[in-house]
Amino acid sequence: MQLTTVQRQILAGLLSTNKPVAIAELARALDLSPSTVNHQLQMVELWLQEQGRRLERQRGAGIWVNVSNGARHALLDRLASQDFQPAALGPEERRDLLIFAIHTSPQPLITQHFQNLLNVSRSTVLKDLATIAEWYEARNLFLVRRPNYGTKLMGKEADWRKVFIELVLGHFDEPMLFRFCVKPNVPTCPLMLFNPPLAEMMAEYLSNLPLEKARELVRSAEMNLGTRFIDSDHLILTLHIALLIRRVSEQCLIEIDAAQLRTLNDQPAYRVAYDITLQIQNAFGTVVPQGEVGHLTIQLLAAKPDSRVLRDVPTEAGTLAHAILSRAGRILRRPLDSDTELLSRLAAHLAPTLRRLTLNLPIRNPLLDDIRTRYAEVYEAAEVASGALGEYLGKEIPPDEVAFIAMYLAGAIMRNDELLPPNILIVCPSGAATSWLLHSRLKSEIPNVPILDILSTRDLQRGVPKNVGLIVSTVPLHDVETPTVVVSALLSSEEVAAIRRAIEELTNRSPARPKEEQYAFTKS
Repeated sequence: MQLTTVQRQILAGLLSTNKPVAIAELARALDLSPSTVNHQLQMVELWLQEQGRRLERQRGAGIWVNVSNGARHALLDRLASQDFQPAALGPEERRDLLIFAIHTSPQPLITQHFQNLLNVSRSTVLKDLATIAEWYEARNLFLVRRPNYGTKLMGKEADWRKVFIELVLGHFDEPMLFRFCVKPNVPTCPLMLFNPPLAEMMAEYLSNLPLEKARELVRSAEMNLGTRFIDSDHLILTLHIALLIRRVSEQCLIEIDAAQLRTLNDQPAYRVAYDITLQIQNAFGTVVPQGEVGHLTIQLLAAKPDSRVLRDVPTEAGTLAHAILSRAGRILRRPLDSDTELLSRLAAHLAPTLRRLTLNLPIRNPLLDDIRTRYAEVYEAAEVASGALGEYLGKEIPPDEVAFIAMYLAGAIMRNDELLPPNILIVCPSGAATSWLLHSRLKSEIPNVPILDILSTRDLQRGVPKNVGLIVSTVPLHDVETPTVVVSALLSSEEVAAIRRAIEELTNRSPARPKEEQYAFTKS
């Protein structure tokens, strides 16, 4: 029996909880409408019946699949491994598959190829291609479509790589990608549940990239620069270097004008980038042109250091940090500029930010809207205080960077008031879909909660990692002293309230973390 993408989502949601869930709650967790869930339940029930199970309804409580944890995980595994027909994809999933197929094809692709790939009509393909063309134009890439030629992506190589990384990060979370760098494992990928053709296509491409060697080169760069990058930028650099190795071997090269190269040549990061390209040449026999060295230098300059590992920072960054804290302190009526730890951390943040803004590189803060809403007063203070940075650079500071500054201010205020939330560890027995859903729901409901990692119960046998203050688990844990809240992966409103109560209790009774263990609100 073939299931659509939406039906598979609903099943994954139902199999991620061990108690009844209201349809409205399920729909909210899956970002669907209640009417859509209701409409698809008949097919979900039929699939469960084929597996010898049934969907139960409990008046006033909701619907659920009443089976043991072992049976629930077996059903999730069966769902992930079930044959999947591309025709069952929804419009969004179908376009995602088309985009990746177009993006990674070295040759033009004819319309019939897309029809065969998706098992849909020619008119559906043409409609999808029109939508995709608009999506690419917003990213400075263009679909060229001609009779007797096909469809091919055109544009600058730098934009091609930027969009490739956007596609990968849009479908694989950071823990999954870090594991993929070591050992590609498609069946454990949540994308395998909802868009198996795309999961397999992306996994095949990624498995042919030298990701492990690229990570080694990133670690070498960190050593030579005397820093450690935040996890997300470490990952992005890994992808950039792996792509560099492959694309240069395919003669798909990035070019940079001579004037910009001369500017970059004075940066210490240029020497590190050049050293990386020499290592690439020795390992792969690939000669890397100067344009690629320059582009890699820009990526190294754009990577943010982990402010938990403090190094010497440029004087200008320290001076600007002090000016920002003085202005913000006057507005918030707090002596922020005398907080030496805050000053050091903000200066460490501003050092790469200055390079980003000078080079007109984009700054993205995924928590912008939440910071504006939850910390409105602090954000407004940061907006005014960031004027010191804008005056120095002679340009307006983007809202995303203002939100980063606000996060440092809010973190310091919470620390000084002893209101820093505990580090959280998510524990799921098995199944990427369950952990993915719980992680997404937790970040959605409590965005500023610091999530250290996601572990299976088997991983937890080696012990609870250092600095974990609270465990959120989908199963009861034995012989674990760390405070634990047991929840379902769908995270009901009652369970969210229980987590909030646990965080509040731990926050109010615990002293602030030691300096070397503190950090501001960073995206997990």
